[in-house]
Amino acid sequence: MADDGSKKQRITREILRDWYQFIYLKTMAHHLGVYLMAVDIPNNSFAQIAGRHAEDASMTLAGKITGTLGEMPFTRFVSFRYECRSAIARWQECGPSTAKRLRTFRTKTISYLIEQSRAERDLANDAKNVLKGTIIASTLALASALVDTFWSTSNTPIWLIICVAWGLAVIPNLIDAMQWIAGVESSKQTVAFANT
Repeated sequence: MADDGSKKQRITREILRDWYQFIYLKTMAHHLGVYLMAVDIPNNSFAQIAGRHAEDASMTLAGKITGTLGEMPFTRFVSFRYECRSAIARWQECGPSTAKRLRTFRTKTISYLIEQSRAERDLANDAKNVLKGTIIASTLALASALVDTFWSTSNTPIWLIICVAWGLAVIPNLIDAMQWIAGVESSKQTVAFANT
């Protein structure tokens, strides 16, 4: 049958694409030991219909996770599963009777591990990170020296000195935490429906 661009053929092509996506996600879910994974579920899709009855058992992964899983070659996916087998096993234990808070924590753990698995090793990026770390450390050292000089010539309360010193010590960790949060969170969502 020739492709004449008719509405009927376009709809048929969309249904076949949706079915293919559904089967692919079903296969990925099988490897994770869950009932179904659905990525950005469109209305009236096979995935939405199949997962409609499992909403109480759903666990959501957010961030670039959907793209990472989609780009991951099968061999890397198998390695990832082996490297993270304990966390995946704990995540798979979650069911409808598991406390929502615990399910959320375990799902965030999986999200974090997937995010970590996408990190590329690159000399240029490593050099940038070392340079950025050096600039931050130098800036904090300079700020610390200036604050020490100021405090030795004034009557600054001890609690303020302790707060500023603590702040200067914690800033690098806060920067790392903000970068991690920004990397894991995004608008896309992957939903994995647990076996019930």
